[in-house]
Amino acid sequence: MISAKSIQEEYRRHLNRIYADADQRINVIDADGFINEAIDLVFENYAIKFESNSFLRNTLRQLEVKKYKYKPKNITKVDKDTSKVNYPDRFYLLTRQSLTACKDGCTDEKNLDLTMTQSSDLNSALRDPNWEPSFEWEQALVEDAGDSLYIYHNCKFKIKEVEIDYLIKPNHIATPSLIKNGASYIKDGKPITSDINFEMDSTFFWRKAVAVAVLLTQRALGDVTDFQTQFQVILGLDKLNLN
Repeated sequence: MISAKSIQEEYRRHLNRIYADADQRINVIDADGFINEAIDLVFENYAIKFESNSFLRNTLRQLEVKKYKYKPKNITKVDKDTSKVNYPDRFYLLTRQSLTACKDGCTDEKNLDLTMTQSSDLNSALRDPNWEPSFEWEQALVEDAGDSLYIYHNCKFKIKEVEIDYLIKPNHIATPSLIKNGASYIKDGKPITSDINFEMDSTFFWRKAVAVAVLLTQRALGDVTDFQTQFQVILGLDKLNLN
């Protein structure tokens, strides 16, 4: 965990190099807003490469939830051929999924391979004997849609358990302790009285977020050109292509 005050202090330090009057131009709540927007942007761009880049996988490892299980009471029947599980709070990206199925009174259980499919391919896949759900061939089709994972079983088996690994969204910080003169800190329409620290301890990540937050501030003040190019340079994705 990194203290929110440390992150904002680093942000102020970088910003003061650009604007001598930064403390007057950017208040505490606005600073947290730029930092939180930057946290989201850095995460979204790095999460894309989570499974293909070992460095980023290690950087974001604290945000991965492993072996989250759904029992039958948490599995919703959509229709006779389809069931679904709703993703947990703060869910962002599915990284692995598995299913335990049974039939014939559940005396026989198997772990099924789950093949992710797109809506446009679903109907043909369900009719294709090579891809259709099958207990004997230990396979089922799943679709990642909205806030749920849909499981297509075609009444061929009973679902006993679904298990997923997934990335959660990083939390946003807040630094009401930095507000002076007894002013209130309001976030999303609610008062906040205690600092909210950043739950990740990756120095690489939060320093990237600070740099992006400064760039976002410059853009808001009309002092930056070619934002996208500078953003990509900060992220350094071109240097992270090797596994």
